[in-house]
Amino acid sequence: MDSRQVHAKVNDIARVVRNGGKQEDSFSELKLSLPDSGKHRIARQIAGAANAAMDQEILFIVGIDESAEKKVEQHQEDEISSILPSIMKYLGEPKPRLKFAQNVILEDGGESVVALVFHTDESPYRVQFEKDPNKYEVPWRDGTITRSAYHSDLLRILNKRVKTPELIARDATFSKMTYTVSGTSIETLCYKGIIEVLIEYQGASSVLVDTGRLSCKVDGQTSIVQIFNVKDSTAPRVVASKGGIIIHSSGFAEIELVFSEPVNLAGKSEKGLVLDLGFHISEIRDVVPLRVPLAFKGMSSDPYYILDLRGRNDLDSFIFGDG
Repeated sequence: MDSRQVHAKVNDIARVVRNGGKQEDSFSELKLSLPDSGKHRIARQIAGAANAAMDQEILFIVGIDESAEKKVEQHQEDEISSILPSIMKYLGEPKPRLKFAQNVILEDGGESVVALVFHTDESPYRVQFEKDPNKYEVPWRDGTITRSAYHSDLLRILNKRVKTPELIARDATFSKMTYTVSGTSIETLCYKGIIEVLIEYQGASSVLVDTGRLSCKVDGQTSIVQIFNVKDSTAPRVVASKGGIIIHSSGFAEIELVFSEPVNLAGKSEKGLVLDLGFHISEIRDVVPLRVPLAFKGMSSDPYYILDLRGRNDLDSFIFGDG
């Protein structure tokens, strides 16, 4: 993840939060500030998120909070970087390594927030007990909370490094349309299009993507998937099957997707969309995310969107904060 990608991702998140959307889930939680008190708690959150990230880079955003009345607060990189050592001291060795810190100027409003990007490829990470620095805990991010890691979580750290596919959007085109729900006369506003997905996988055995448990959010709002269809793939590496996709090794899949427009999104889509898909992998009982930022390109017969190259990320990230 580079500076350009971070800038685009933070702005996408800020836009969703300003519009009343939610970005808080298993992978994302935002902080308005780093308080003087509670540094041990923040260290525990960093370690927990880094452990759950399974070797992927994590992104810590300071200055945005969807739950606060004031959604955005101004911060500078030098201010946050000066606080960071007093937080990281609570972590044992090795610690999540800071890749870089940067100011991000928000396109809507002009405020400056701070993004911190960490490497997580040396997990598991430990944090001292607050009342006994000679004892350590391995924390784990679970939904919107941080808890102690279970034995199964530690096994997942070892297994997931070789058994988790990574999904990257390489191209996408969508148009807004009226869709008649199958088997009914109900018409609803939907987005229909094609996503070209790069699948990177180096596991020792095949895995199944259970498309029946596909989750879909648009700008943080839950959306209903009306149609999901694999139109093409690089067989035999990636093969469509009944109810899913079988991944044997790295390859491409061309996915046809129709998803409904959430009610709270009406009238806001002209600024672009952020589509977040969650693919359930049966073998690891976990969800692999695919983020597709879409730029509004105006009207033809219908409004249409293409992949926003500013937000294309060759290494999907987890966004986290106070949990």
